[in-house]
Amino acid sequence: MALASFSCSSYIEGASGVKMPEKTEVIEVFENSQWLHMEKLKIHDTDNIGSFIRRSRLHELKLQEKHGITGDIYLRPENRISINRNCRYYFSECENNFYKYRILLNADSGELWIEIVYPDFSGKF
Repeated sequence: MALASFSCSSYIEGASGVKMPEKTEVIEVFENSQWLHMEKLKIHDTDNIGSFIRRSRLHELKLQEKHGITGDIYLRPENRISINRNCRYYFSECENNFYKYRILLNADSGELWIEIVYPDFSGKF
């Protein structure tokens, strides 16, 4: 198991302000340096998922809600988002001066997807 590499976790923390939990494994990263940075991670320290949800200001995703993450299409099929109706999901979408980012967490499995979208040349996301 390769735990979150310094470059990936520090990039996410710097871009989004979201501090990654300890014992977080990077499963796959897609980065094209033009419009998207997409990661699937796995939180192995399940005892701290509740504090991660609160600290990251995630809200519970209702079944009828859309999470809006589309960058998972660039991940391998087994790492793409597949909503399991029997699991609890938490979500956040935020924007700062430089990025728009979306976070989706399966609180039961510890699977975590983070999408960071870069603005176009006009500054729009």
